[in-house]
Amino acid sequence: MQDALTEVMTLMEAAVRWEVPASTLRHYAGGYRRPDGTLVEPIFTATETRKSEGTVLITQSAMERVFGAEKNAQQHYEQTALFE
Repeated sequence: MQDALTEVMTLMEAAVRWEVPASTLRHYAGGYRRPDGTLVEPIFTATETRKSEGTVLITQSAMERVFGAEKNAQQHYEQTALFE
């Protein structure tokens, strides 16, 4: 089991780690309106994302649920291992 701080990341960090545009994650977190006016509901649930002081936070499990395993997981773990 992971500790809470490694389970949560900023939307920008998630975008880099999963190689997904940040704008896509913003839409998935908050929903959006299409040009024709129809509302698209959020993909992520209320327990998977939240806003803190203007920064969107998202859980790793939410990213894995929607996008699958992290694209550059090995590179991420190698970088974080340097600081342990």
